[in-house]
Amino acid sequence: MKKKLLIISIFLVIIVYPNYINAKENIILLKQIKSLVKNTIVNTLNGKQISMPQNLSDYLKNKRIGVFITFRDINGKVRACYGTVEPMEKNLAWEIIANTKSVLKSDDRFLPLSLLELPHLSCYVSLIKNIEVVKDKYCINPEVQGLRVSKNGKAGVLLPGEAKTVNWMILECLRKAGLSGQKDYTMQRFKTDVFFFNFKEMIYGKK
Repeated sequence: MKKKLLIISIFLVIIVYPNYINAKENIILLKQIKSLVKNTIVNTLNGKQISMPQNLSDYLKNKRIGVFITFRDINGKVRACYGTVEPMEKNLAWEIIANTKSVLKSDDRFLPLSLLELPHLSCYVSLIKNIEVVKDKYCINPEVQGLRVSKNGKAGVLLPGEAKTVNWMILECLRKAGLSGQKDYTMQRFKTDVFFFNFKEMIYGKK
């Protein structure tokens, strides 16, 4: 059973790699993203400062895109999620660090994360791409596209796959933004490239 689960996990990592980076760069990028997330969590929860690692890939140093960090438990249920559709930091590496720090404390739907939980959690790092304004809700496919609904400085976001129907997706984004019942809001659809890994493997090594 363990072997089957391991095969599934490896397969997930492969299929969510960005298709605009070659295979070798994908592997390096995944390792560096894992390191950024893990080091940010450990240092933040231990009250230590975070420094940028040396020898980062050009993609992490030069790219500016939004990022969502999502933690899920062993049943696949969301434990915490935080992110930005538009980039707020000077590069992707700092965006990952900033949003990892925020997910530890800023998702007020859940209690703060602890180090003891890490072996029981998986992490999904979603890199935002192809953001565009849409006027017609039927241009949105909830299975493969995320949605950001905004008005007057308020915004709500759902990632791809978090909704089954576009109508529920819009209503939930409005609710999350505190805009329930509002009209004349802006809708932006987007896609993501997702990197998946689990903390148990990072801490204890492959079994």
